[in-house]
Amino acid sequence: MKYSIAILFCFFCGTLAAQQTDSLTFEKVKDDAPASSFDLLDVPVTEAVNSKVSVASKTEESNTEAPSSITVYNANDINRLGYYTLEDLASITSGYSTTYQYGEAGFETRGQSAGGFNNNKHLLLIDGIPVNFTRSYKEQIQEELPLLFAQRVEFLKGPASALYGVSAFSGVVNIVPKSIEGSTEHMENKISAGSRDGNRRWMSNVMLRNQWFDVQLSTGYYEKDASRTYLSNPQREDYRYWDRNQSVFCYWSATLRKGPLKGLKQGIIYMYRKGGLGESFIDAGYSSEVNRISWNNITPYLQYKKKLSRRIDLNTHVKFNNSAEEAAYQVNNSQNTIPNSSALSIYKSNVVDMEGLFELHYKISERSSVISGINYDWRKEMGNPTSYAYNIKWNGTTGNPYSYPLSTDFGVASPGFSTLSAFLQYKTELKILKGLIVTTGLREDIGFNRLFNYSQLSPRVALVQKITNHLNLKLMGGRALRAPGIKEIGQNAQYINELGRNGFNNPELFSVKAEAIQTLEAALVQNYEKIYISLTAFHNETRDEIIRSGFSYIKDSVEIPGSWFTNRPGIIKAQGFEFDLKARLGKQWILLYNIAYAQSKDQEGKELPSIPTFKTNLGATFTYSQHFPLAVTVVGKYMSGFTNQSNGMDYPSRLIADLNIMVPLLSNLSVEVQVRNVLDDKAQLPSSGIPGPGRSFLGTLAMKF
Repeated sequence: MKYSIAILFCFFCGTLAAQQTDSLTFEKVKDDAPASSFDLLDVPVTEAVNSKVSVASKTEESNTEAPSSITVYNANDINRLGYYTLEDLASITSGYSTTYQYGEAGFETRGQSAGGFNNNKHLLLIDGIPVNFTRSYKEQIQEELPLLFAQRVEFLKGPASALYGVSAFSGVVNIVPKSIEGSTEHMENKISAGSRDGNRRWMSNVMLRNQWFDVQLSTGYYEKDASRTYLSNPQREDYRYWDRNQSVFCYWSATLRKGPLKGLKQGIIYMYRKGGLGESFIDAGYSSEVNRISWNNITPYLQYKKKLSRRIDLNTHVKFNNSAEEAAYQVNNSQNTIPNSSALSIYKSNVVDMEGLFELHYKISERSSVISGINYDWRKEMGNPTSYAYNIKWNGTTGNPYSYPLSTDFGVASPGFSTLSAFLQYKTELKILKGLIVTTGLREDIGFNRLFNYSQLSPRVALVQKITNHLNLKLMGGRALRAPGIKEIGQNAQYINELGRNGFNNPELFSVKAEAIQTLEAALVQNYEKIYISLTAFHNETRDEIIRSGFSYIKDSVEIPGSWFTNRPGIIKAQGFEFDLKARLGKQWILLYNIAYAQSKDQEGKELPSIPTFKTNLGATFTYSQHFPLAVTVVGKYMSGFTNQSNGMDYPSRLIADLNIMVPLLSNLSVEVQVRNVLDDKAQLPSSGIPGPGRSFLGTLAMKF
């Protein structure tokens, strides 16, 4: 209750501030103008208080009129904050936060998360192309996706399956690449080195435009050593935090601007990350320096956009994806001491995917439009030799003391899995008050292979009532699904085959179906040129959540443990609110403030563990362009405490403050200094409960040509 009163008070005060039109001013710049660190110092730039977005309805529209709750960051926001990963941006986005498990970062959205290897409840789009990891729908949100090339990053909160299908369960993150106008070229580079475990980073973005082509090449490299933080008291050498990171990124695209194939784009998106499996894997309370995991994701694609007539636009693409997940780990700390114990387990899963989209946009009138399309996706996990899993065991003998049995996982290729989808969206504006924007949509997804089939209908309805020229009311509702992927279906199929060979024939035990979420939300949005305020309330219900469950069977008087995927019975309910304020004060100050509260309970009424319920962020940027130009940004991030799922311990709240300073040296050269965790708060991170990183420094040399 006290949080609700605080939010209403903030909304009221923001409304009063918005009326003082003389005290707040903005400079206008084009939304698609490429940004660099120097733009903040040359002229005051728009703070995207009502930035254009496209993720909510696949058409560009103002954020205040979009039929979803969206937080958007433009290139200038990313620059001044010094946050170049989705992991960092999510940590200051209302309704989102970042969780950590096994050295991997994942999204939490409105009280629910799927951390660790999963992180599979959001759709990730780059240039309109889905780039989730193919096997498990995992989103890659760390340094393997540096955002120097991004003009906009849009965080949609809530389900969006009516437009995007099976992976748009908790939200969608849409990255719009930068572009330039006229026949010209643009290049920017950032080289960084810091104190956090010797971290170093390089990012580059090159754009070329002439009468024939638009070409963009963006690359990135990041590396850091393991922190080696002790995770036990008393300290043990066999239980430390192995979070080393090596990441590579490449984005390339070329678009034809003339000729019969004008609008045809060819592109490649490559993301690679190798980590150290963090705090533990399989055996809690033990970690090994040899543990490692890598994610290798490459997506070549063709995209074609064409205006067929005055009213009809075509949008289509085809893509191929190859995703490889590879790991090696010590299962426990008894290797080489117990005969037949596992000294090392290694595996590699290689999955290919082919996907195509055909979509038509029909403009009925100035106020009404229809989008319809079909989507087909086919994916398959390859067998040996490109996929494998071995348990290297110590047998206690002399000579050759190790054996290398091939486990059933990935031993043979999985059945191909297909998803066929059709969708329709209708949008119109009625003449009620200042205008009532009605958006309705429907999508049917049908998934099938020889082991598993599903069919899911995902509807949505959104009303945006323009009450005044500056105040809108949004009412939104919808349903979304997350279907089992190759990971869930393939692993269950392997257990069915293995147990069948051992006389255990009950395939129904290993069945898994799609999970579904229903949502209702309401939002008040107020926007002036100088200030943006929104207040959102939501209620979600999740049914048939897909979870991993333990299972074991007896073979030759030995218990064989394992795990499989099933559905959690009952309903998970989540409800809460979000408040956002973004403002520009004069020509020197930029402010950001948000609050988010979300409470999630399972079917027994118990709060979901490892998820903080309350988060608030406050950021301010000061720019000075006279005798000694500079820009200084300070961000404070507060997160309430939480109960750890694995050990039941209660962990305290955390307050993190970051500082980013930018100073130009020449017209095309600047330096940046970033201090992370200024207060050196090492409170535990959700959901793993590991200590957070301490204070660190990062120096950057930025060049623009």
